Amino acid sequence: MKGWGIVRLRLSIKMKIVLMFAFVIVAGNLLMVFYMSEAMKDKVIETAQEKLKSDLAMSAALLDEIYPGPWHLSGDQIFKGGVLLNENYAVVDLIGSKTGGTVTIFRGDTRVATNVKLADGTRAVGTKVSDEVARITLMEGRTYIGEAEVAGVINQTMYEPIKDAAGKVIGMLYVGVPNTPYEITADEFKQKTLAFGALQMLIALGIALFFSSRLANSIVNLKKSAESIAEGDLSISPNIDRQDEIGSLSRALNRMVQNLHDMVVAIDGTANQLSVSSKELLSASEES
Repeated sequence: MKGWGIVRLRLSIKMKIVLMFAFVIVAGNLLMVFYMSEAMKDKVIETAQEKLKSDLAMSAALLDEIYPGPWHLSGDQIFKGGVLLNENYAVVDLIGSKTGGTVTIFRGDTRVATNVKLADGTRAVGTKVSDEVARITLMEGRTYIGEAEVAGVINQTMYEPIKDAAGKVIGMLYVGVPNTPYEITADEFKQKTLAFGALQMLIALGIALFFSSRLANSIVNLKKSAESIAEGDLSISPNIDRQDEIGSLSRALNRMVQNLHDMVVAIDGTANQLSVSSKELLSASEES
């Protein structure tokens, strides 16, 4: 039963220290992974959006150079200068080859020239933009930048209003890039951060286990010494060379053992003196 008590004490102390370290490390790593992953994702998206701004500026400049003149409508057709841009795939394909992304010219909220492909491989001509983008770009006349679904695929997008000579919004110029490459980059970063965090946790837990074992062994040794002293063995001299509270407790226990030993010696000496005195008194009494 004593052995079980010692094992229980050792496991209890070690486990408390290890679990404390494990909780702090795991919680810290989870917070680090979450924060750094979100920060990385935000940075990747910010980089993508900066690219879209330059892509859009280049697209507008290229259109002005190739087709000089104002934008205008004629029925359901949109013109740049005197050139019809409905189903003008040459210009969107050229811009797409320069930017590496998707490009679309809208007449109102409807795609009339695009390099965006549907699942069957055909161009997404005739499809419409989302209500939110239409509201911001067509109704409010503001540039939309952010995440949007394009032909069933989530993209980082930028939509700029197309205005005629009178300043009326008549369509939109769009550039975009799929989210997938950026999501892959963010996921790879998250996995690497998790792997590094796991390695860090294993190292920290190993260190915690080492120090908790030393601490537990010291306390177990002190417990054994205290039990021996309680059973009357004053030959015990616990000597734990530590410069902390455990070392202080060991030195205090040594002083206590020495004091008890001195007290026992003094009591034994007094008892011997009393025995001699008693014998002397008895002898005197017999002589009398």
